[in-house]
Amino acid sequence: MRLQEWTYLAGVFCLVACYDNLSRRRTTTVTQSTTFKSDTDFWYNATLAIDGLTNTSDSYCSHTGTDQAIAWLQVDLGAYYSIHSVKLFYRNEEGIWRPYRFRQFFLDVSGVPVTESITLNRTRCFTDNTSAPEVPPDVISIPCQHTARYVIVETTYDAPEDDPVKGPILELCEIEIYGCEIGKYGDYCISCQGCQTCNIESGKCVCNNTHYGPTCSNECSDKCTMKSCSDETGFCVFGCRSGYYGNRCNIACYACQSGCDRITGECIGDCPVGMYGFSCDRNCNNYCRNGCEKISGLCNECVSGKMGNFCNTTCGDDCVYGCNRTTGNCTERPEWYDDRPLDTEVRYNSFPNSIFILYIVVAFLFMSLTVNVFTVTWIVCPNRFKRREKSYKVCGDSSINSTSIIRQSTVYETADDNTGYHELAYISGSSHYDEFQGDYLDPCSM
Repeated sequence: MRLQEWTYLAGVFCLVACYDNLSRRRTTTVTQSTTFKSDTDFWYNATLAIDGLTNTSDSYCSHTGTDQAIAWLQVDLGAYYSIHSVKLFYRNEEGIWRPYRFRQFFLDVSGVPVTESITLNRTRCFTDNTSAPEVPPDVISIPCQHTARYVIVETTYDAPEDDPVKGPILELCEIEIYGCEIGKYGDYCISCQGCQTCNIESGKCVCNNTHYGPTCSNECSDKCTMKSCSDETGFCVFGCRSGYYGNRCNIACYACQSGCDRITGECIGDCPVGMYGFSCDRNCNNYCRNGCEKISGLCNECVSGKMGNFCNTTCGDDCVYGCNRTTGNCTERPEWYDDRPLDTEVRYNSFPNSIFILYIVVAFLFMSLTVNVFTVTWIVCPNRFKRREKSYKVCGDSSINSTSIIRQSTVYETADDNTGYHELAYISGSSHYDEFQGDYLDPCSM
């Protein structure tokens, strides 16, 4: 029994004593938000927290200033280390001073300094929830197995016991940070086996976000969002890129126009027109109009002459204008359709096209007729005038008496003798011939 007890005690002791105290390395530095100065001009510098002295009396502790909105102390290890645990020693003087200012502090680790980060960008190792009048223990060992460079103790708690002094205050007497260099693990910080980084206790490889497996030799799928996956299973952590699904995002859902569910592969939203199915990878029936229902493939509408849920049944031979999709009853002739016999080959959906073609033919015939009439008239008119002149001469020879001829002859002679008068009459007034024509009755018109 005594051997078992000693083994247990040794294990508890190794929780903080068998790893390197990284706070004591030469490359380690410490800073705090502000520094308090006593009435005796004693400065409670941050370096008091890493001097190796665990005495919790006032003069052995660092001390931030008063009247501040926040108080923090930061240890910079100088490089990244595999941290195992952190042990804090807070000011406590029996019968004189209780660690009431230590309430509601928190412990973070980070890759960037406190002045360049906010708490949301750090890794939280511990948060104290003690409320007044209770006080937390003055010595606390906190497991904190992470790889980091900065260890930060911070508080915004304003203790009521300090009234009238305002603002949060930290009084850390010592901070011990236990761990190993990266790539080592165990009580004596031996090298990891087969990987660059491993669990500081077990030696199990710890992969970065883009690799997985026992030795972190497998790459996460490039179909994973941010190419990030679990270091053990390789399952994508932040989901899949659009067009892929599965735990490792290695199954394509190429037919989904809005992507698919990461686990099931079901397409999100509607399928492209003409496709259906769980993954939108099946074709609707060719006789479907406007696509079909996403899951079942039922047609939204049928083309003319087809019926049924999948539009794969032909309407009866006597259905000239198509049929009802559900019952198969023939569709009645539209009111605007003409009185063609029912056995005509012209179908409902082709009638408007036939009318359009008819209009074009009629217009062409009308234009042809107009051109022909104009051409014939142009040719016929000159011949008509010639026939009228000949007719006039014949009628003069046979119907006009000598007296009329003499009168006409006399008129022409008079006009010939007076040439100037003849030209003036042609320009500005009626001639003797015109007056004669007014008195003369054309015998051919009788």
